Amino acid sequence: MEVKKSQKASLQKSSMLYFLIGLNVVLLVILLMFNYKYYDVAPVEEEQLAEVEPPTEAILINIPEPKTPPPPPPPSDEPPPPPPPVVPTEIKTTPEPVPPPPIQDQNTPTPPEIPTSNVSAGPPPKIDLGGLKSRVNEAPKKEERTVTVVTVNRVAEMAVYPGCEKYKGNKRELIKCFGDKLGEDILRYLDTEFPDVNKETVGVRLEFHVDQNGYITNINPKHGDDVFKPEAKRALEKTAEYLRRKGQVIEPAKMDDGSKAILIFNQDVKLRNPNY
Repeated sequence: MEVKKSQKASLQKSSMLYFLIGLNVVLLVILLMFNYKYYDVAPVEEEQLAEVEPPTEAILINIPEPKTPPPPPPPSDEPPPPPPPVVPTEIKTTPEPVPPPPIQDQNTPTPPEIPTSNVSAGPPPKIDLGGLKSRVNEAPKKEERTVTVVTVNRVAEMAVYPGCEKYKGNKRELIKCFGDKLGEDILRYLDTEFPDVNKETVGVRLEFHVDQNGYITNINPKHGDDVFKPEAKRALEKTAEYLRRKGQVIEPAKMDDGSKAILIFNQDVKLRNPNY
């Protein structure tokens, strides 16, 4: 009989499947071999319990307290203590001392007795106070005037610096002349040596008062270079001293009512660097 071959039949078709199955079986066996462990179990021995001794009973023993012997009796030779003093139940009161009678001097006369009966007094004498009132009215009253400190804008009449008398009545010209004349006098006493600063000019604004007597007071450098403030203040103080020594008094400023006022004035002092 002739064997017919089929093209679909193949001996190598399922070989791969069987190979994978066999490989898995071998791996499973190897895994079980590695995980298998042998434990050597020792026989369990019964623990021997230690014998526990029975508790002992506590016995209470009464310890007698020591007896202190009584104190010995006092010797018979010593006398017994004296009895306490007897307190009297009645208190005797002493009589009050009688003051001695006053000693009367026969030479001193006795004052006359003043009658205690009501004596009718006449009307009180009238005192004339007319002369006293007239003297009080005739006493001179002191005029109290308050001195105010004001600026040049609030005064009615500007202070007049020596040499500016021709501008009286013109407030603006008096202010300008005051500053010019005062600046010229300050330059006389100003040290022209320029301070050690890298500047073209140094300047200070001086604030001062012209009091009701026409003197310069309360000099205060308000603004400007700090290095130049002491020198500018010193020059203005020298100028004020010069005016007092020469008898040149500034005519003080006046208010609307004609009262003298303390004027606040500002003067600028500048110094130029010649080597700049």
